[in-house]
Amino acid sequence: MRSLWEKFFGSSLEKSKKPSQAELAHKMARLRCSEVDRHERSVSAHYFANEPSDHAFLRENIDAAFAELDILCSAIVINENSQETSYQFALIASYLRTHCVISRQIERGNHIEAMILIRKQIELLARFRELDSKKFYELEGKTPSISVLNIDQVGRVYGYLSEVAHFSKIYVAEHMGTSSASGAASERSIHVFSTYQESSHRLFQDYCTVCIYFISATTCALDKWDSSLNKNLFNALGTKALLKAREMGVFT
Repeated sequence: MRSLWEKFFGSSLEKSKKPSQAELAHKMARLRCSEVDRHERSVSAHYFANEPSDHAFLRENIDAAFAELDILCSAIVINENSQETSYQFALIASYLRTHCVISRQIERGNHIEAMILIRKQIELLARFRELDSKKFYELEGKTPSISVLNIDQVGRVYGYLSEVAHFSKIYVAEHMGTSSASGAASERSIHVFSTYQESSHRLFQDYCTVCIYFISATTCALDKWDSSLNKNLFNALGTKALLKAREMGVFT
């Protein structure tokens, strides 16, 4: 059986040229990262090749709305003494950063990782809503209350995402592999590397619901911070996403 150093560095190396443990670890890490990336790129290609046209329309409008939100936020001057506004800005910035990561994880088949972050987005949305009726210092040190959203659809999704985040139910493992043609759970294969799953598109739909509620919440905040902002494009993109989501039955 070939030794690790022969496998990764080649059998032609002389004994005196064996790599150190550090060199071997570095090379193995790079090789694994390369393999992960290769699989994920393949999954991503399958995802977009099988993406329904209405999903693409919804995704593009949500992404465009968030791009416009980037521009609008950069135009607002925050009073350095307004800790509450700074805190709300931090919530928006965090949501926008995480959105890109979630989109990438969904298209690359990393469902559990995407779900954990979607759960975080729901908590962030809840905190944003809590600030409508409470001062930020009243909420400091407290976990956001999902009940403040008063949205059954999001509440059900949050409960499921919590089970995934804590790996508390055996079905969570289903997100780590693919089923046989028969769909039998007993014939499911667990994969170390990501694989394309049709359920990726359903996960995308669930996340879109959260995004649309967030667009609505930020629209109200922008009006409060600077009523002179030209939000026509942002509102138009958000409306297009909302109408398409309703047409698809994603948003009720």
